[in-house]
Amino acid sequence: MAGEKLDGKKKKYSKRKAPSSLENPDAGCTSATPAQILEALSWLGKRPEIAAVVLAPLTDALVACVKALVQALELYGSGEASSKAGVATAHIRLSTERAICFVLGKLFQESAAKWVCTDYREQCAQVLANAIARHPKEHEVQVNGQWAHAQLVGIVPTLHVVQPLFNQSLVVVQAFMWTAAEAKETLTWEVKEMLVRNALQLMSESQCAEDVDTQRRCLELIGAQMSADSLGVRDRDAATAAKVKLAAESVPVLVDRITRWGSADTWFLTEKATEALWRICRGSFAEPVMNHAAHHRLCELEHASKSLDHVLCLLVPIDLKGDLAAYLLDILASINGLSYLCTLLCTQPEAAHAGHVNGLQSEDLKWAVLKATKNLQDFDAKDAAQLLQAILGSLQDSPSPGLIELASQALTVLLQGMQSQLPARGGEDNILLALRSAADNMLRFILRFQQAKDGRWPSKSATALRSIALADNMSRQSLAASEQLQGALKTRIEGACERHDKHTYSELESTFRLASTVWGINHILQMFQGVLEGGPNRLRKQARRDFIRATCRVVAESEDLTVPDALCVVASVLQAKEVLCSLQETEQETLASMASALGHAVGVLGREDASKSDQTLHQVDLAARAMCFFLNSVVSASTMSDLNAVILGVCAAAAGGRIPCSALNAAGASEIMAGIAEKLVCLELNSGGHYEKNGKPALADALECLSRLRGGCYLTILKAMDTGNESTAIQVACLRAALNLIGDRIPPECGAREALLAACHQIVKHRGDQDECLRASADRVCGLLQS
Repeated sequence: MAGEKLDGKKKKYSKRKAPSSLENPDAGCTSATPAQILEALSWLGKRPEIAAVVLAPLTDALVACVKALVQALELYGSGEASSKAGVATAHIRLSTERAICFVLGKLFQESAAKWVCTDYREQCAQVLANAIARHPKEHEVQVNGQWAHAQLVGIVPTLHVVQPLFNQSLVVVQAFMWTAAEAKETLTWEVKEMLVRNALQLMSESQCAEDVDTQRRCLELIGAQMSADSLGVRDRDAATAAKVKLAAESVPVLVDRITRWGSADTWFLTEKATEALWRICRGSFAEPVMNHAAHHRLCELEHASKSLDHVLCLLVPIDLKGDLAAYLLDILASINGLSYLCTLLCTQPEAAHAGHVNGLQSEDLKWAVLKATKNLQDFDAKDAAQLLQAILGSLQDSPSPGLIELASQALTVLLQGMQSQLPARGGEDNILLALRSAADNMLRFILRFQQAKDGRWPSKSATALRSIALADNMSRQSLAASEQLQGALKTRIEGACERHDKHTYSELESTFRLASTVWGINHILQMFQGVLEGGPNRLRKQARRDFIRATCRVVAESEDLTVPDALCVVASVLQAKEVLCSLQETEQETLASMASALGHAVGVLGREDASKSDQTLHQVDLAARAMCFFLNSVVSASTMSDLNAVILGVCAAAAGGRIPCSALNAAGASEIMAGIAEKLVCLELNSGGHYEKNGKPALADALECLSRLRGGCYLTILKAMDTGNESTAIQVACLRAALNLIGDRIPPECGAREALLAACHQIVKHRGDQDECLRASADRVCGLLQS
């Protein structure tokens, strides 16, 4: 059959292989093995529309499967299996219990398995608890059994099961610490506190002090539960103070373990303790945040710096490019100041020996210092300037592209911090000197990197140059006159559009921000006009979309837009609208970005005296019609962010005053916005918290915009408050809209003022203790209206 031909062509067979149980329809028809059944069912996973047809029997089968496993676990644990099977030895029974605990742990990770077994949950949890109690020294039973139990009923009930067994076996302790650290369950602070205090106590007990696995599990739990980014350390309430205090209490214990384990023999424990210490003080690489209480406690410990220095020396032959080196240097810099990092990078031999750390490989050391610098926070501009000069001095040779990329990210952190402090510092000479040196070197890095990486720039390099230009006018002028920078910028834009990968949008946006800062907003508008006039063949569709989105976002966020710039923006966006409509490229995300830029420009025109000219009035009318087109285009948007962007654009235009509002009302914006506001209220009431989960304040902005369009009328806000009086999200949105209007000197008329005050008093009286944000907003509205 393999060579059979039909119509002169060789017959083609599907390469997709059927389940082995179906290859021979007569084989196994009277009974099937478990493997054959599972193989046949696995095909349903590839066709979910078919699986939905058999959902009910599949649900029953899952319940039956869990019951069978639990009954088997109970049977083997009771010893009855030995008499019934006749050949089941103790070894086989234990092996089966291990396997069942493993399978149940995997099953209960899935919410569907827990849901279908709701009525059977207590019995299942009890059987698992019995298995855990029967085998306190069996690692697999403890790990998998505790995991399954915690997935089924939660960490706290599991702790109640295993805590009486802690004195019987360290295996129980280790398994629970691992379970508590790895579980994704959202724990209350009381539970977290209990777990951490248990871990700290276990680490100090004699039977656990020398057991490395127990210590490791305790360290993992402490690091996971006391991480600074999860404690809300920026809050000032009493609950946060208690969390921060416990985290600070953990610091001496961790430093003591680092000191005690500072040898190659217990390296992995040192690594775990250092990581836990860094997480307590700084959180995570993704969201670094300073726990000041833990940091101060660390600085008070006399031996902390010396112990961490010793660990860094041990790390030299192992890995200076890994996270641990960055943890150590970050902590040491927080204890000793940024001068510590400067000393490490100093090229003077006598200075290099002044510190505790010697014999470090220069290239690896640069990697470690730069990784630590990326996470710095709360530093002084003068210290940052010194470290910046030290980093630049260490990179005077020919750094590799990888080192340039890392250096750009680290220097950006320093430059942004220096920029934010310069107005208050008055531009000290050493800081300005460091900024100008950084400008020259960053351009050198960009050109070298661009040559090696097909036109790309190092990550964050455009942001770094922009920070320099914003901080120092002389540096900005130097960059503006640089032909090399102009050529590099043009190459980057062309390369990003030609490649069009996942980095294209971010590359274009950061480049346009730099260009607008150095040369002005008109510079990127000229590039924008060039793309539009180049026709559909100038850029591919996706690249054209990203180019328009990036340009419009930079324009929308520009704080110093002039009247000529605003007129140019309006003309460019209107032209872009016509081009996209002719090409049938009206994606909602692109239109939303255009609406934001257009609304910002119209708002500028409305607030200026130039709005009285015939040319401006005509442009404002055209822009108002375009804004209504954008509103209608996204009114059924699949993502709230697109709808919210257009609403914000219309709101920014309406904030321009009487002339934009008149043009928008004439174009029908008020009616469209009223429909959107009503839709958002209904969406919130019918979806059970969609507004809060989405996190986009679309309703607040729609209500604010509608009030502006209607001459400061608050009736729409009051109506929404009455309709959604049981919805916290709607009440917060209404109060936010009112706050924005009052803050912009648009107070409610007399009758609306009394109604708004009464509504706020009711919120504070009856719902103030339920939601802090709602109460604070209501209090603030009352304060502003009564002042």
